[in-house]
Amino acid sequence: LPGYVDANTLFIASSYSGNTEETLSALEQAEVKGAQLGIIAAGGKLIDIAGSDRIAHVQLPEKLQPRMAVIDNLRALVSLLINFGIIGKDKFNEIKEAESWTKTESLKWVSSVPTDENYAKQLAHKAVGKTAIFYGGTLTAPVAYKWKISWNENAKNVAFWNEYSEFNHNEFMGWTSHPVEKPFAVFDLISNLEHPQILKRFEISDRLLSGLRPKATVINLAGETVIKQMLWGSILADFVSIYIAILNGVDPTPVDLIEKLKKELV
Repeated sequence: LPGYVDANTLFIASSYSGNTEETLSALEQAEVKGAQLGIIAAGGKLIDIAGSDRIAHVQLPEKLQPRMAVIDNLRALVSLLINFGIIGKDKFNEIKEAESWTKTESLKWVSSVPTDENYAKQLAHKAVGKTAIFYGGTLTAPVAYKWKISWNENAKNVAFWNEYSEFNHNEFMGWTSHPVEKPFAVFDLISNLEHPQILKRFEISDRLLSGLRPKATVINLAGETVIKQMLWGSILADFVSIYIAILNGVDPTPVDLIEKLKKELV
């Protein structure tokens, strides 16, 4: 843990299984440093520790794929932040309102909706057979990271992500080398709530890289709040990556190699 962690630091240990070794190790260090503690998990050693050490915690629903528990994790995090007096209860109500809205939105992407009316299927067809790269701004960087994770675990494909303005300081130049024909699918995750200068960087960067990389597909996140946009984008990521898995002929659910790694590490 960073050297500045002390009694004035709130440390939240979050692991769906409750057994992630680096999370358990970090929690142990945080206890030694006297930090204020919170725990989020579905079970495992973290929940055992929360009970025995009387640590504030939220227990997540069990038997889910961790990547499918985004709303549950967000609700849990907000609950702990409310408990420690960092934010008000209005944020929890905002999530509750967003849940019903995102459920309605996601019905547009289910398998029964044909491709010509299904945004998720359309995006999957743009990306299948290519390595996807996702870019976010200051607000949407976590969503870009979520898309990368969904691609890895659902579609079983390598994918990458980055954020503006950091992209313009290094990776921007990486696109300028040969070959010009690059087997990538580029996606820009855009929020209309983003700082105008960040939005300008998206537009200018895509224009300056014309002919040097595939033109970015812009995904405009729906919703009038940051929380709604993040949830909408995260759920869309799962739909699109699952359709990619189907097109790839693989089962999106299991992560067998990760489970094998965990056993090898014991």
